[in-house]
Amino acid sequence: MNASIKSYFTIILLSIIAFSCGDNTKSKEEEKTKEVSADGAATLTVLADSVNTVWTTMIKDDDLKLGYLKRLLNEVSYTNSYNKIQYDSLIADLALLVKSRYNQKTMSASDKIDAYDMETTYLESQIFDFAQNHPRFEEYPLMKELINDIAGIDNQTIYHRMHYDNAAIAYNTFIDENNIDAEKKSLFQLTE
Repeated sequence: MNASIKSYFTIILLSIIAFSCGDNTKSKEEEKTKEVSADGAATLTVLADSVNTVWTTMIKDDDLKLGYLKRLLNEVSYTNSYNKIQYDSLIADLALLVKSRYNQKTMSASDKIDAYDMETTYLESQIFDFAQNHPRFEEYPLMKELINDIAGIDNQTIYHRMHYDNAAIAYNTFIDENNIDAEKKSLFQLTE
């Protein structure tokens, strides 16, 4: 074989080898980028699950409280010595309250949260008064127990909201820091 043909094949062979190496390097970089993206997606999923878990716990507590309020009204009605018109009015107001509760979409309007909180506080006080003013309240210890349970749940509300905000802030921060096109979570706290 002639030297020039040998040189020509050597150049072609080296070019093929160089080209192959370049492709492998590029593929490894692409795989690394895909790994980072997969890690980011996994992290975002974990953060979203955390937000949803806290939200679910908070709503379950609120549902429990609303159930206890209805149960308290029912306990008064079981005495067969109560104001039926007031009872019916409180039951209707409680049903309306359940329908007016904010959700993760509507809570972005802080006035919706404020209105729900004010309605809840007002209705609770009305129901507590209805039960405590019953002439035989002391004879029905379950009424007092329900009032205490409701007050205990109320005391947890602020903590649930703080936990929710912390989880939502972590989620929103991750979206910002990684330029992810995803909808941010609304917060209970007012942002500046």
